[in-house]
Amino acid sequence: MKENSDELKYALISQNIDKKKIKSFQRQIGDASSMKISKRLGTAILFLIFFGIMMYGIGIGMPEGFESAKSNDIHVISIYVAQAVAEIGQYVSFLVKLSIFVWIILAIIFVWPKKNTLRQLFSGEIFVLWFDICALISGAPLLFGMTLGAFGRVSFIVQILVAVYLIYSNIAKLIGEIKIEVYNTPRLRVRGGSTVLIVVMAGLILLNQYIFKLGNPLDQKNLFSLLYGWGILYWALFAIFFSTITFKQLYYSWYLVKYDERFYKDLNFTDEEWYGKRKAKKIQRTEAKKKSK
Repeated sequence: MKENSDELKYALISQNIDKKKIKSFQRQIGDASSMKISKRLGTAILFLIFFGIMMYGIGIGMPEGFESAKSNDIHVISIYVAQAVAEIGQYVSFLVKLSIFVWIILAIIFVWPKKNTLRQLFSGEIFVLWFDICALISGAPLLFGMTLGAFGRVSFIVQILVAVYLIYSNIAKLIGEIKIEVYNTPRLRVRGGSTVLIVVMAGLILLNQYIFKLGNPLDQKNLFSLLYGWGILYWALFAIFFSTITFKQLYYSWYLVKYDERFYKDLNFTDEEWYGKRKAKKIQRTEAKKKSK
């Protein structure tokens, strides 16, 4: 029964996979899919040093700095926003540290040599995906704090609810697209309500900010708050962007790994494409020695 299920699953997945699509997946993550250890090592070091330090600074250093800052030290944003960033940073700091630690572990696994190019592709995608997750977690204190400090707690909660809806809708849309591609399910007509929801939300928040004033909106005099007060919405748009470019690719890559040997045969990979130049040459030398005996 399980074998029949696997056969059916492979048949459905393989009809949407060819070498061209696999190469497009590889191009999308660049050197993270390379079979050369030097390129993978360079990518891991660059990401961890440059982006790792940046994310730690934004997610840990900035909230800690704002916690001890005085009103004279704050420019552009208000002291209320600085206090909100510090407050949220206290709750999120552990998650920031944990996500960066997990990313370091994944970087080691990512650099470690893989059996074939499909497994390396999947490992590279996990590494890049976790980078996206780290960026979202480390950016949360700043972006969420800007909303809380600028618009107050009522608008803060409203933006969180809208953000959850937008992210959920996007994931549901991506799952629907996969079902259409793999299972040929009928395409459902989806009513586009996200734009209307954002406009309504923005209108209500602005009315509350200057007229109703529920939830103690603090940053009313600083006009810059009208730009940075939508921090949670910005965060949600980043999450939607990251999920859109990684979700479907990660789904297909999982099955590329699961059925890697079958794809190797059915798509006629060369040894160089499958193992990389170095191992392919080693295989050729081994085969040449066997023939000469």
